[in-house]
Formats: sequence, C-alpha cells, structure tokens
Amino acid sequence: MTTTDTTKPGRPAKAYSQAHRLLILYDMLNDGAHLRAKHTAEKFGVSRRTLERDISVLREVLQLERVETPEVAYRLVGKKRRWELSSWQVLAVAVGAKTTDFLAGRRFAPELEPLLDQLRSALNPGQRHRLYGIEQKIHAVRLGDKDYRTRPDLQEVLVELTDGLLYEKPADVSYLSHRRAAGGKDPRELCIQPLSLVLHRGGVYFICDVAGGDWHGDDRRILLALDRIEHAECRRTDASFDYPKDFAPDDFLADAFGIATVGELEHIRLHIDEVYAPYVLERRWHSSQNFEHQPDGSIIMSLEVCGYWELVDWILGMGEHVEVLEPPALRMKVRERLEKALARYDDEADDSAAT
Repeated sequence: MTTTDTTKPGRPAKAYSQAHRLLILYDMLNDGAHLRAKHTAEKFGVSRRTLERDISVLREVLQLERVETPEVAYRLVGKKRRWELSSWQVLAVAVGAKTTDFLAGRRFAPELEPLLDQLRSALNPGQRHRLYGIEQKIHAVRLGDKDYRTRPDLQEVLVELTDGLLYEKPADVSYLSHRRAAGGKDPRELCIQPLSLVLHRGGVYFICDVAGGDWHGDDRRILLALDRIEHAECRRTDASFDYPKDFAPDDFLADAFGIATVGELEHIRLHIDEVYAPYVLERRWHSSQNFEHQPDGSIIMSLEVCGYWELVDWILGMGEHVEVLEPPALRMKVRERLEKALARYDDEADDSAAT
C-alpha cells in the first residue's frame, strides 16, 4: 500500500492550523516583529489571503498599527506591548521559589504565588505554553532542611526581622543559644540591626550588628540562628539605622567553613584517597581551597578556615577516605570522634570474634 504526498510544490511539509498560526503570530508580535503578509505567508506555507485573514483576527483583539514600508506591515502598538519578560526569567524565579519553599508561611507563600502568577501573565501564550507544568519540571531534594512551615512562632519572628532588614529598622530579640539552654540560662535580650538574611543547609540565619542589650563580647557583628530566637519585634516607628556601606556577607563569612566564624584562622591539610577525590574536586568547599594531585589519584587538600564545628562533621562524612594531616588539634578531634563512634559497635566486634 502506498501513500500520496499531497503537499504542493514549494510549500513546507508541515501544516499549521489557524489556531497554531495565531499563537505563533502573537509570539512574533510580542517579540517586536513586523508582520508582512506575503513574507510571513511563505513561512507558514499558506496563501497571502489566508495570512491576511489571520492578521484581521489579531487586529480584532490587539491594537496593531499599520506601517507603510515597501510592503504593508503590522506591528503591536508600543504602548500596548506586554512587559518584555523571557521564559528564562520566569524559570529563575520558579527555581528560587522551589528551593525556598521551606520558608512558606504567613509572609513568603502569600507573596510568592501572586508574583509567579503576575510573571506568567506577562508572558505571551507561546511562552506560557512552554512553562506549563513548571512545578513538575523543577524539583529540589533537600535532606535535613528545617521546616519552618510548621512553626508559626518562627514565621512571626521571620516577618519581624525581614521587615527590620528591608526597612533598616532595629529589632528587639530574645535569643537563647544551645550553650545557654544547656546551662539552664535565660535568653539574652538584645537590640539588633539586621544586615543580611543567610540561607545555609536548609536553615535561616541573620547577620546583624548588636546595638544594645545583654551583650558583652568584643565582636558587635554576630550571626543569629532563626531557630534560637524566641521572640522578635521590629521597631517600625524608630528612625532607620545607617546601613554600613562597606558590609558584605561574603567578607563576614570568608574564614568560616560554612557559617561558624568562632576560633582562630588555621591552615588545614587533608589527604583524600583516589576513591573520594573526584567528588571533592568537583565542588567548591571554601574560597581558600587548594589541591595537590598525587600519583596514585589521591589529593592533598589545603584550606584556611576558622572553627572546627562544621569542618569536623564534613571530614567524618568521608569516613575512611580521608586523613587529617594537620593541624594536630584537628587530627586529635577527628580521632576522638571516630573512637567514640567505633565504641558503639564494640559488642558486635566481640560477637564476631567469638564466632
């Protein structure tokens, strides 16, 4: 059995319905194109009269202006054109929304959804079609994120501090660190000036300057965890504070491995075997990181950081694939943690030896 190709000579093989043509023409107009009946008709493989009918349909619903060129053309009136927004710009916002949905609550979710709707409405039909189902096309796996959606008390704190951040207003907070809680102490009552909201490993933190209250440390610029703030109130009627022009979050956290800024700056050297080396090499762990490649495929990793808190946990996560070369204090700290972990399995080792 044979089929006959009914495509007319000189016409493209692909056939467009009128609805499809109108959609593409609408996209072209929103991109600033001039529609010329003859030239555009050839693109679609239709007659000039057919294309003129399509333009007539568009003129009934859009404000088009006739442009007298060597060939009559139509374009969308400038003042009526949509806000020019690309699909990639909406995609960027959607990615941001997906990766911060653990913040959803009284402020973030109600504000974010209408924004996405407005952005979608600014797109032309073709762009909206390409972004259909964007919620399924982007997915973020976040192991161990803090879920603030179930904590209305923290949502209120977040609102107060973000208002202070955006409007540069001081805020009063009650802050109870893990250390003070373990020692049975009361929260510190502080007056702070929020400088930056920091997202780290699914948690929210604020870099702030201490303006007053129960604080006797030398450093007036500190990092507060949202989870440890029991109460916060933005001083909305106070005068705005002078936001430091030279402040940069990256500079404040430059020496930290993660967000822990406590301790002296130290030179760290780790030997990472050939099995785990590729996984370490493909990521940026710290701005000071440096690698020495070894003949057997292993690497020596060097970095300059302060504080062991997150660094030790990261090293332990590599298990037998890493050895701390220096400093001695870090090597001892990791050894102690490994010995304590191994002690939990001593009974299994004894049972194995007995058999």
